[in-house]
Amino acid sequence: MQDFVKSYKQFSTSYYVAEGIRITLGIMIPIIVFSMMGNIRAGITTALGVLCTSLCDSPGPLNHRKNAMLISIGIITFITLLTGFSVHFHWLLALELVVFSFVFSMIGVYGARATSIGIGGLVIMILHIDDHNTSMMIILNSIYVLIGGVW
Repeated sequence: MQDFVKSYKQFSTSYYVAEGIRITLGIMIPIIVFSMMGNIRAGITTALGVLCTSLCDSPGPLNHRKNAMLISIGIITFITLLTGFSVHFHWLLALELVVFSFVFSMIGVYGARATSIGIGGLVIMILHIDDHNTSMMIILNSIYVLIGGVW
């Protein structure tokens, strides 16, 4: 019985539980705040920025984590803009899907952190294929993703 309590205590105070709580709160707070302001769509878009940026925040040196998150923020913001403006041209969207799928798959040769950046880029690209957005909404979505990544 003593070992069970000790192992539970070690697990509940571990790095991974703390990271899980931090990432969960980081994703949920923008959704709650924006929904209280009456704009749940902005909250979900911001949370997507948080999610895609948090993928590359794996254990390691602080400098590597910071650089990976900055690169991830830049990539997901750029991809949100590019996908939003190319969605009306199906041939361009197909080319974008092929090129980014290849590039972000091959980026895995640089390690697990780079693979996480690529997965975040692909996730944000697929989730922003929406044919109903205006130019202003595309720019606004990119700003929300940027805010979420910085958050």
